[in-house]
Amino acid sequence: MINSNSDYSVVSNSEAASIINRFTPEMIEDIINNAIANKFRNYTNQLVNIVAAIDQNNKIAMASLPDFANEIKQTGDDLYTSIIERICAAHNLSFIGDTNGDLYSIAYTMYDFFISQFNLYMYNFFTTYINREKNTLYENLELANRKKETPQYSKKIYKNDSPKLAIIHANLEYVIDNIFSYDIDFNTFVDYACVPDRVKGNFLMTNLVDNGNFFRNFVVPYYQANYGLITSSIRFELQGLASTEISDII
Repeated sequence: MINSNSDYSVVSNSEAASIINRFTPEMIEDIINNAIANKFRNYTNQLVNIVAAIDQNNKIAMASLPDFANEIKQTGDDLYTSIIERICAAHNLSFIGDTNGDLYSIAYTMYDFFISQFNLYMYNFFTTYINREKNTLYENLELANRKKETPQYSKKIYKNDSPKLAIIHANLEYVIDNIFSYDIDFNTFVDYACVPDRVKGNFLMTNLVDNGNFFRNFVVPYYQANYGLITSSIRFELQGLASTEISDII
């Protein structure tokens, strides 16, 4: 059994598939629990999607044992259902989709969003939110009063684009801390986080319901626990808006 403090990772789905072939369902569940508990790694923003590895392993097994294809598919569906349930339980969500539908796609997309690439989706949420709401943030947070304090570095980055983004960039910690207190619902978080992939965002919003306050109870504590590294990543993403506005590509 993998210890919750272990730094276990799989570098590719192919390697994961070969390992899973020797794993029991309990071992796979332990990997998932560990991934949920330790999904922030300061050396990588992505973790292997174990759902893709299970699917690859099942395809190999079906090709080798075609007479057992139905049993193999059922075992895979049971694992996908378990993964969906574990992710929902860990984030206080309810699955309202079709339990007789494509469980692989549902499990894969949920694992991708909430575990494998959660950091990237979170960076994208804050970058998109700040870009879209820059005028409101500028006014409500009275950032005009901080204009004189804006360093030349921030002014230079945005000199031909948005002076408001320059001030936000210079006061990013202050802006982020205020966003933490906002009442941001689950669908808004998913919608902004998935830009420009609206299909994925709609898929998640259609199949999941928030039972509490996902943003305040999960996103904010997760961010605060890794504040420095996450803020640095968002600051870097915001610098990219100096030449390309997100609203221009959606």
